[in-house]
Amino acid sequence: MSEVQAELRRQLEVQWAAYAATLAGKLDDIDQAAHSLREDAPADQVHQAAEAVRVMSHRLAGSGATFGYATLGQVARNLEILCDTILEDARRLSPEQRSDIEELLEKLRRAADVSPNPPLTATGQPPTQVHAPADGERERTVILVEDDESVAQQLECDLTSFGFQVCVLNHPTALRDAVAEMRPAAVILDIIFASGDWVGIDVVALLRGDGTLNCPVVFLSEREDLRARLASVRAGCDGYLVKPANIADVVDLLDRLTLGTDDEPFRVLVVDDDAEVVRHTELILRGAGMITATVDDPMKIVEPLEEFRPELILMDLHMPGCSGQELAAVIRQQASYATIPIVFLSEETNVQRQLQALQRGDDDFLSKSLNPEELILAVTVRARRFRYLRSMMMRDSLTGLLNHTNTKQQLEIEIDRARRANTPLAFIMVDIDHFKAVNDTYGHAAGDAVLKSLSRLMKERLRATDIVGRMGGEEFAAVLADTDAAGANRIFDELRRAFASMRHNSEGREFSVTMSCGVAQFPSYDDASRLSNAADKALYAAKHNGRDRVETAPADVENEPVA
Repeated sequence: MSEVQAELRRQLEVQWAAYAATLAGKLDDIDQAAHSLREDAPADQVHQAAEAVRVMSHRLAGSGATFGYATLGQVARNLEILCDTILEDARRLSPEQRSDIEELLEKLRRAADVSPNPPLTATGQPPTQVHAPADGERERTVILVEDDESVAQQLECDLTSFGFQVCVLNHPTALRDAVAEMRPAAVILDIIFASGDWVGIDVVALLRGDGTLNCPVVFLSEREDLRARLASVRAGCDGYLVKPANIADVVDLLDRLTLGTDDEPFRVLVVDDDAEVVRHTELILRGAGMITATVDDPMKIVEPLEEFRPELILMDLHMPGCSGQELAAVIRQQASYATIPIVFLSEETNVQRQLQALQRGDDDFLSKSLNPEELILAVTVRARRFRYLRSMMMRDSLTGLLNHTNTKQQLEIEIDRARRANTPLAFIMVDIDHFKAVNDTYGHAAGDAVLKSLSRLMKERLRATDIVGRMGGEEFAAVLADTDAAGANRIFDELRRAFASMRHNSEGREFSVTMSCGVAQFPSYDDASRLSNAADKALYAAKHNGRDRVETAPADVENEPVA
């Protein structure tokens, strides 16, 4: 157990002990409120007392489940349901109801004496959230097993352009030693080699079986039939690509297999009037690397929504002054929050109430008795889906880059930041040369593959903090903070050469493509419109001067729109 995990476990144990110490007082408070629930009491007194007992038993049901008192939580839940019935009757207490109350109060006392079973994971500790590697970890080693020398050379060249370190083997018999020595991020190999046997399949199955090969494996083969694919799955492969594979597809698959999916911690807003449950939930989520904010009064949710910008809201269903389903409906009235997942963390078992909550804007119900591992997984799955949907709204569907609107918005933001910091900023316009000819000659599918290749190349070669967008068609843009025009020119000249060296495939035909770039610098052009126009004019100059080149806008260029 790591020091971080040990500290999280210690803090959880402190919370569990503190909760156990408060149980007697909680039961005393319920007993005192229930004392007014008498058969001879007037209806208004019965109503007031039943409401007080209902609220306290609801909290006890949730916190009991959270802190490992499963039986206590269930008994408290039964008491809450009984109080609901009394409140719906709106009349004096019946002898049967008084008898049921006394029985449940006695059961609460007995349940509180039972040792709790705190909800731990199977390993006794909550898991941590997995994040993608930092920039310094992005170079990844790939072992390529391919006996066709020309295919191997081209794939090695293309993968190197995307930041991979490639080790080429000409036969899978050498794979065992290479894996043990290099500990690769992934292995790419053919199924069938010169001998005609399915050597690749057999070797992978063998190395998977004895535990030698634990990294992702991608089969690259001329075989497209179901039998070959099924054999690869049985051998333990993680991906399958048919030759000739476009480099963009290869890199996309390697990224999915070797990189984490979440660059930043998830942001979760916890809304619950029970402070003990809030602290416990917050501790578990923070222990998993998430960022949390809490609200203990539903009427104070506006500011956290605006400032914290959560990716998921965990909310109690029953809260004083405003129920969870009412609050969810209010949140859903606002377009900017319409897609945020709202999940009730509650012990509510009434199906009708759950359906009502779903109709008002809730997405799901989670039990407060979930162990930390289950809670983290449930939150992660839902927050990741929201992040993906939000990304799809902001990004170009083909390339995954920011769309035109959001690229322009980010340019404005970065210019404001550069102005405050008194630092340079470069804006680059990129256009693929003779792209119409690519579509006309090789088809639109090949053209799409070229667009994806360029987008992947820019994302891999540029910094994680740089902004890359597709402006439309074959035109792209990039914003490089703290970079002057000369620096941007050097960077994109290297990108230009790498892109020109790539070989693209379409129905057995290979071809290459070039690109032209225009660079402009802030503060030589001191607002987004002038900067964009200057980069456009520089791109036009690159096209006019022969294409496959990078041109930089001089500081004294007039900033008229390009005709």
